[in-house]
Amino acid sequence: MNMQETISAVLKNSTTLIYLAGLTAIFFILFGENYVLSDDYSLLPLREIDDSAFQMSLRRIHEDLQEGKLRRLFMTNDYGYGAIFWFSHGVITFVPYLLSSDHYVILLPRLLSLFFAFASLFFIYKIARLYTDKIYLCVAAALIYALQPEFAFMSLRFHTHAQLLFFSILGMYLLLRSSDFASLFKWSIVSFACAIATKMNAIILLPGVALYLYLISQLSILDFIKKYWKPALAGILLALFLFNPAIVLFFIFPKKALKAIETLIKFMHFAGINYGSVLNELPWHKIKNGLFIRYSGVFTLILPVVVALTGLVKYRTERAKGAFLLAFSLTFLLCIIIFSITVKQGPGAYANYLIPLSAIFCFSVLAFDLISPRWDVLWVAVLLSALFFFNAERNDERWHYYTDKLEEEANVLKMQDYQLIAERFGTDDQPIIVLNDYTILVPFSSLSEHVKRHAFYNNFANFTADYDIVIIGKNNPITWPEEQIKENYVNYQPYLDGAEAYKELVSTQTLNGHHYDIALENERFVLYEKSDLPAQQTDKLLD
Repeated sequence: MNMQETISAVLKNSTTLIYLAGLTAIFFILFGENYVLSDDYSLLPLREIDDSAFQMSLRRIHEDLQEGKLRRLFMTNDYGYGAIFWFSHGVITFVPYLLSSDHYVILLPRLLSLFFAFASLFFIYKIARLYTDKIYLCVAAALIYALQPEFAFMSLRFHTHAQLLFFSILGMYLLLRSSDFASLFKWSIVSFACAIATKMNAIILLPGVALYLYLISQLSILDFIKKYWKPALAGILLALFLFNPAIVLFFIFPKKALKAIETLIKFMHFAGINYGSVLNELPWHKIKNGLFIRYSGVFTLILPVVVALTGLVKYRTERAKGAFLLAFSLTFLLCIIIFSITVKQGPGAYANYLIPLSAIFCFSVLAFDLISPRWDVLWVAVLLSALFFFNAERNDERWHYYTDKLEEEANVLKMQDYQLIAERFGTDDQPIIVLNDYTILVPFSSLSEHVKRHAFYNNFANFTADYDIVIIGKNNPITWPEEQIKENYVNYQPYLDGAEAYKELVSTQTLNGHHYDIALENERFVLYEKSDLPAQQTDKLLD
């Protein structure tokens, strides 16, 4: 080995170690964030509404399991997510629940998200290894995804995102391997079914799967359908079974099956209201705005194009590998176009839709092995640096999302303020009942001993409980002028309903027939206290 080859080998090995060190550092940073903010239920709202809401669902599962009722474990579809999601989280948290360990009931779902996220990085690496023997390129592919803002976000949340990502990428890996090992094709079907059963938007994987199989089959369309209709049907039935067994076993559990379908339809409707329907008529004249103005650093547009071109080149010499890159990158690009011009809530919303396909842009590093094998170390380093700085602002927001929020006095009521409220009105025998705008971070949860908390976002007009305190954020959509609501939301009726109730509360200080007084106010929130409670000592709540 001459001097040049020695230097090149040292550089490549050093690069691999640096990338691995980066991934290790990311893991421990995210693990630390999860561990620190999982002490007890009072901290749940500091991670917004999902952790609080999902923990309430877990509590119902745990209570049923404790009574020997197993049905809820297999047939829960809260928030439109599949039973496989609730099953896995219900099982891993049941023992800590029995031991009254709130810390681990909160922590384990977040650590499971972290595990699924890093397991996904491992299979991104494994897929890249099928294309190249250069370890640093494969590790770089995983690092590309780990540097995305949404990766940190999904790793810190009790949510479906990381589990959805894992089964999607595992299915892709098994599908790509199945060209040489036919038995793996069945397992890829199982993995894709698990992804769909976790969250139904994983169906966006199916066009990529179909296109890949068609490109490698060299069959006519009719023969292609004849060959694959049976495994396709088996996969659909398996996905439905894992989503809720009652759907497939309709004649045994007709009521449960109908309830599961109704739950899914209801939350699809909510998604259409909050994010805009992906089934809207496509306004093609907005493509420029959709792709190049509204698009953000969540996913980089140019990388899937590079992957598609790499797949096209590979397809000539390695049909299966080229077809994989080509099929899934084209599906990803198509979904970008559709979501960016139809989803009204912005890039974060359609990033959620794109999670099942999102790993495909990581394989853009394979292009460097084709076009510049001697300088690929340099070009990959440049790409990673560019992505890091391109996403720096949103990475800072996501990586320190929760700890920074604690320090922003404009966005969160001081902890002692809420403690005073809870001590003043809440007891074990008679906790206070709070209607809480979830856009405001508050340090108590629905599972607190002294507080029964109900959260709302776009509409509290339909809440009928006898609330002691109502807390409203001034940046909530219901507080906007009617024209602003119409401008920002296509289906704005729920927002207007909530806005009408808000106007009534402001003008008459009544809600559902009860009179309220303003107890505390600043630039970001208004806290209303039911007037038949003892007089609030406002001076103690204010600095």
